[in-house]
Amino acid sequence: MPRLISQGHNGEDSAELREYLDLCDFVMREASQNLNGMLLRGSSQYQEKAMNILTQFNFDYDMAKFSILYPTVLLLPETRHRFLKAIKEDETLLSKIVREAVQDLQGSKQDEIDEVVSELRQALTHRLKPEELKMFQRKFEKMQVKIPDDVEQMLLDAEEFSKQVRKQINSNVQVENRLSLEQLEELQELAQAQCLETPELLKLDQQVVSARDWLAKVERSQGAEISLKDLDKLVRSGKQLPVKFGEPFEGLCERLNKALDLQQRIQETFKSNKTRGAVQVATDQDIGTNNAKAAVHANSNHNVY
Repeated sequence: MPRLISQGHNGEDSAELREYLDLCDFVMREASQNLNGMLLRGSSQYQEKAMNILTQFNFDYDMAKFSILYPTVLLLPETRHRFLKAIKEDETLLSKIVREAVQDLQGSKQDEIDEVVSELRQALTHRLKPEELKMFQRKFEKMQVKIPDDVEQMLLDAEEFSKQVRKQINSNVQVENRLSLEQLEELQELAQAQCLETPELLKLDQQVVSARDWLAKVERSQGAEISLKDLDKLVRSGKQLPVKFGEPFEGLCERLNKALDLQQRIQETFKSNKTRGAVQVATDQDIGTNNAKAAVHANSNHNVY
């Protein structure tokens, strides 16, 4: 809500006036659902009503505050009479009532703020989920209170850390620039200390698990029979992980290359044998045809003779 910027009585700045207007702001912002501030409602320009009330009581700030905090006391004839009689008998009573009422009203608000801040700090000792952070943000917005600066800085640091993680776990990074599994695990350990759970940190956790699983599969494949298809699949899955595996990956690639080379030589040998077999069949067929022709010719001559 807009704040009223005004000069005090007789045109001079007044700390007492500012305090009064601050109280009106607070009542309209925080206690507008109660009877408090009832006399100020009904217009977005509630500050004008606040000034009219102050003028009505001839700039008696305590009476103006009391009428805003306890409107029904002065509106009902019976309670109004008793109240005016009591403050007349004890001149300190009015200021005491107002002071304690303001402390109770603003104090309860501060207790609520302190409780939410404490809950947020406790939640940030573990990785806070985005939806949980939004819940806290809505609470602070509702209270119209800013998140403490140190907590805000913690959240900014966590977001910056996530940006760095996103670069490190990018599978498009050249192999020589990737992190080793040990470095990835160290990064994951640092991520565990972050106060905010982000998609990047969840992806980092998953990739550490996938990298360990890949290495376990490679170890199991050593000295064991594995199909060329599964060997190729294992190499491809290793390439997709943003990890520099070093010797295990290089050894697997060398094994795949040897298998592919052997497969090619077998295929070429088979193809060569098949070709020779086809030539031999064709030759045998030609010989058989020529022998048949010779026999026919001999029979023809014999018949002639």
